[in-house]
Amino acid sequence: MIMPQPPASAAVAADAVDRLEDILDQLATHHQTLLDLARRQQAAIATADAPTLQRLVTLQNQAVQQIAALEHDRGMAVASIARATGRQPSALPAAASLSWLASGLDATARQRLSDAASRLMTILRSLRHEHEVIRAATTSLTTHMDGIIRQIARRLSHAGTYARHGGVDAGPTVQSALDMSL
Repeated sequence: MIMPQPPASAAVAADAVDRLEDILDQLATHHQTLLDLARRQQAAIATADAPTLQRLVTLQNQAVQQIAALEHDRGMAVASIARATGRQPSALPAAASLSWLASGLDATARQRLSDAASRLMTILRSLRHEHEVIRAATTSLTTHMDGIIRQIARRLSHAGTYARHGGVDAGPTVQSALDMSL
């Protein structure tokens, strides 16, 4: 018995759906890496561990580079699905949603893409929260360090050349003399 071949556009769409699902899974993996790095970054900020922070920033940069490459691939896969479902990629709305894109696909493909996107969105929400915590911790550490610097400046400025805000101030004239007589 010979099985009927699906239309070419259905095969293209199936390949593009497989590719997009794989890309979404890879994006989720790399964003999970960023989430893990963000949690480690919080601990490094809490202990003011500058060498660890520097290493973490390098690792974050590598993950972001990989995500950027995947985003390009995701755009290509979306354009393939759009073409296969009779839509022109140039006609895609600027903020095309996955549900809009998947509306031309069969129920199984829609569900697979929806599940992959849902996993990614869950990680992105957690990552956004962690970045808000890091921002608050960084602000707190910066404020604390600024206070320490100002206290040191006041203690070391016996001539009164530093104002309360930590900036240079003219201050009072310091008069001193040295008796040169013998």
